[in-house]
Amino acid sequence: MLSFIKTTKKEIKDFKEIQKDLIKNFEELKMSNSLKRENHIARSLENKECLEAQKERVRRRISNFYSK
Repeated sequence: MLSFIKTTKKEIKDFKEIQKDLIKNFEELKMSNSLKRENHIARSLENKECLEAQKERVRRRISNFYSK
């Protein structure tokens, strides 16, 4: 009976350690996904700014072409 209790206590301790590790890994994953999302948004904004700059250059070229 004592060996069963010891085993059970050890299993509970192991389970709690595994649970802590899983929670830690989950938190790290959430932070990683959050950073990926932020990077994606930043790249999207940069791309949008690049497209706006390209549009402006094209508008100027067209304007210069027709003003000659």
